[in-house]
Amino acid sequence: MHETALMYDVLRTLEASAKENNIEEITELKLVIGSLSSILPDALRFAFDAFKGSPPLAQDAVLKIEERKPQALCNSCGSCFTIENPWEFSCARCGGVDIRIQSGEELYIEYYKGRERSVDYKEN
Repeated sequence: MHETALMYDVLRTLEASAKENNIEEITELKLVIGSLSSILPDALRFAFDAFKGSPPLAQDAVLKIEERKPQALCNSCGSCFTIENPWEFSCARCGGVDIRIQSGEELYIEYYKGRERSVDYKEN
């Protein structure tokens, strides 16, 4: 299950970003996953839940996942289209099979939200 390793890497990236932005705990995370990425959203959710309560995730952290269908460009007619069926890689307009995949294999952090670290001011 490579989703656990992926989630670990995502959390290390978030941890570095949170530190830079004075975020103590991450409370919400949105990931975008292309449907051709071979990443199983349910396995990613499972890994996320396993890491909850450990830095940088708050115990009540929420994971949102947006699955994106692949986009392609037909080299025959120039049409851009969404591949609705992952088993049919042909142009929606002309039926041609000389296509180029434009997107659908991505995995990225769309955004995250968190609680800011409280700053203690000491008077001299």
